[in-house]
Amino acid sequence: MNFVTPTLLLFLVLLWVPDSRAATPDPADLEARLRQCRQVAREMNDKAAVAEVDKASTQAKSLVGTNPSAVDGLIRKLEPKFGIDPGGWSMAGQPIFRPRPELSRALEQLKPRLQAAFATNSIPAVNAVVTDTLKILGDQAGLPDARRKGSSAPAAKPTEREVAETFLLALKHGEPSLRRIRKGEPLAGQMLRFYAGLIDGACAIRPSVARHFPERLAEIDSVIRGAAQLLVKLQRPAGHFPFPDLRGKNIRFGEMAEKFEAANPGQIKDGWIIGIDPTGGSQFDTGECGMALLDAARALNRPEWNAAALKAANWAIAQPLVPNWNYNAFSVSLLSRAFKATGDRRYLTNALLKARLGVLPGQAPNGRWIDPHNARTAYHFILLRGLNDLRDVLRDEHTARAELDSAANRAVAAMITEFEALGVTNTSLALRELSRHKALSGDASAALVSSIDQARAVVWSKCRRGAEARFGAAGSELAACVASEVLHR
Repeated sequence: MNFVTPTLLLFLVLLWVPDSRAATPDPADLEARLRQCRQVAREMNDKAAVAEVDKASTQAKSLVGTNPSAVDGLIRKLEPKFGIDPGGWSMAGQPIFRPRPELSRALEQLKPRLQAAFATNSIPAVNAVVTDTLKILGDQAGLPDARRKGSSAPAAKPTEREVAETFLLALKHGEPSLRRIRKGEPLAGQMLRFYAGLIDGACAIRPSVARHFPERLAEIDSVIRGAAQLLVKLQRPAGHFPFPDLRGKNIRFGEMAEKFEAANPGQIKDGWIIGIDPTGGSQFDTGECGMALLDAARALNRPEWNAAALKAANWAIAQPLVPNWNYNAFSVSLLSRAFKATGDRRYLTNALLKARLGVLPGQAPNGRWIDPHNARTAYHFILLRGLNDLRDVLRDEHTARAELDSAANRAVAAMITEFEALGVTNTSLALRELSRHKALSGDASAALVSSIDQARAVVWSKCRRGAEARFGAAGSELAACVASEVLHR
């Protein structure tokens, strides 16, 4: 006969009756969740959304001491507007970083140590700081502070001709803006990385257009020419590229410009921030623009553009490594490609140094990068591109190749896991970099092939719908819808 003893009954009661203390929301968590909402609102550049979060924060301050459960309910209504699951700490069902104040402070305090370790060029010194970072983060290491639901689309395997035709149609769709760019005139408030992206995509699709629509090659070349001339014109004498002054136009970048102007008077001129970002941000646009100019010079045989690109690469060599891992990766990519273009081993030596000190140590056990910012998918692919660019110019027997391959394998595995859970979450670099990884590693696993096929389907669906075409994804991603062995034959 089955029966329940009094002791067991008491245990079951204690197990099922909620602990009122445990059910009371932690004020620090509530504050962090509001900061998370505000961060997303700022990145959306939505002033009304920021104001809504600020209003909720004011309400929360008046209630948190007396009724934290009411504050929790208030935030739960707010979070879905920013793609955050009610209750915080996950987006689209996947965990995100929990920025508790003491954790955020501890991470900030490690940055000067990491900067100092970089200055010694000592891998053990950098690894020591990373080890301490991992201890502080615990199971939050490698968790991004934001995610988004990905996309899916019906399987698509467009022909090279279809991809080239779609690219040309998409150019026509953007003709009003392209008309100015073809003349070498910048668009108001546009970042230079935008023009670099145009060159990147146009150079990638150029061989396909030459094969299937040779009579329209001039359309592609005029975009490359205009954008490249624009970049060369705006390049600073030191070799870096400026950033637009977006005060009054963008919340996040406008505040950045205000802080920069306060710290560096006279370094914003004619609508451009001409000074160098001390946190390393200038490596972003300089890397993108330098790589684009290398492509443009090779495509149209313009030595002066190659010279401008190498000027950017020389500038990048001199830049100190910074605690933002993806900034370092931009210089790794530029220097790797400068070596490929020139054979000058100075570029390879510095690309290797920056990768071994400023990229590889920051990878977390889960394959992403340790801090919540660099763990974001967009920056993850920038870091993967840096690894791929360096792997592309290293012989298999090079001592660093195995280390780079291992890091790339783990980085790709992390993205496959994300794509399987959320769909395709990046259409700026995902298709091309996953395809490059497949070629560089010889990995033909079903999981990787499936992710590449998913990415191709999503990019194609965003760019081509019936007779209509537009750049719903990066031009280089549209070009990558063609098999890489066709594009580079």
